[in-house]
Amino acid sequence: ISSSSRFTTRRARFWPVLGIVLRARRLQKYLTQPFWVVAGHSGIPGVSVTLEETLRDCDGFLTGKYDDLDEAHCYMRGSMQETRT
Repeated sequence: ISSSSRFTTRRARFWPVLGIVLRARRLQKYLTQPFWVVAGHSGIPGVSVTLEETLRDCDGFLTGKYDDLDEAHCYMRGSMQETRT
């Protein structure tokens, strides 16, 4: 077996793990919401997200709905519905 085919096999074996890690990182960024309390210090206005929206968004992250988004699009946003529009 050539070294390139070993690399491809190894990469294919670890790809599902990498995908899970990337989803977890996006979810972590999403859960870092801009709070009203620190708006004066951060310069970022606070956002309110309902429990239903939060649960729907979390489900979307876990099922891969937002796999195409960069992590930066998940950080300090609010609802992911607002991010998509």
